[in-house]
Formats: sequence, C-alpha cells, structure tokens
Amino acid sequence: MRKLLVSVPLTLGIALAAPPASQAMMARLPLPVAAHVILVDYDIYNEPREGGAPLDWCVSYAHDCGWPAANRFCRQMGFPRATKWGVYHPGESYVPLGNNHYCRGPQCKALRDVECSY
Repeated sequence: MRKLLVSVPLTLGIALAAPPASQAMMARLPLPVAAHVILVDYDIYNEPREGGAPLDWCVSYAHDCGWPAANRFCRQMGFPRATKWGVYHPGESYVPLGNNHYCRGPQCKALRDVECSY
C-alpha cells in the first residue's frame, strides 16, 4: 500500500472547513510558504498465516521471537523490514523452522498487525 502524506501549513484566516470561495477570491489569497510531501511505502497484515494457521511469533520454537519473526515475514512479503507488530493467543500457531511446526494450546502466541515497510 502506497500512502502519500502531504503537510501544508495554513495561512491565517483560511480554514479547512470553509465553504469553497470563488476563483476571484482564491486568486487574492496568499499561498502557503512551503509544503512537505512524504511518500510512505508500507502494508499492514492483520493476522498473517503460514502453513494454514496463524504465524507463530517465534521463528523457531521459543527462539527468535518478536521482531525476528515479524521481520522474516516482511522479507517474505517483499519488504526489507518490520516496523510494528503485536501478538495474540489463537490456540494454535505455525512455527516456520524446526521439527515441531505447530504450537497448540493456550500458551501459543501468533503475530498480529504486522507493519512492513521500506
């Protein structure tokens, strides 16, 4: 998802909620001194899944948890890094590496709301 954020300082006397002015009126209004344009490339994955189950918050069983798991997922999705993530307890999760590929039970944590960006 590509977002374009534009920040324009308002000149005194102009309000965003004001009714549209005529073109003649607009021609007399001063222009803002500067505008800031920031291009932000990111995507948010609410509940990433792998192996048919929610993606565990650890890369291997009880190791490399949190950022390493979120970062691995973002790299698989074509982004260089994870910037935010959360966890929840789904009752089952998929552990990407190791012999035990599934965690089952209330202790299992999975990634949620993973934000991947450039």
